[in-house]
Amino acid sequence: MRSGVTNHWGCCSNTTTPIRQQLGPFCQQALAARGLGWLATDETRQLLLAMGLPVAPGGVAHSAEEAIQLAKDAGFPVALKALPPM
Repeated sequence: MRSGVTNHWGCCSNTTTPIRQQLGPFCQQALAARGLGWLATDETRQLLLAMGLPVAPGGVAHSAEEAIQLAKDAGFPVALKALPPM
């Protein structure tokens, strides 16, 4: 690997830009948990929000009650996506 770049997301570079300082620990955690690969849905939301990008209302529910609350908070209609156990 090239010096200063620790993954293909590019957010863990050893530079001192504010966004990289903020997201570096986040990327390192994801890499330590699973290695290189795709981010989980909730991780993707966190990353986009941290970068100041607009994200549609939503989230990850771990129970039917949480899903109902997320739907109420987001507004209707809603779309659902099943996630495999992690």
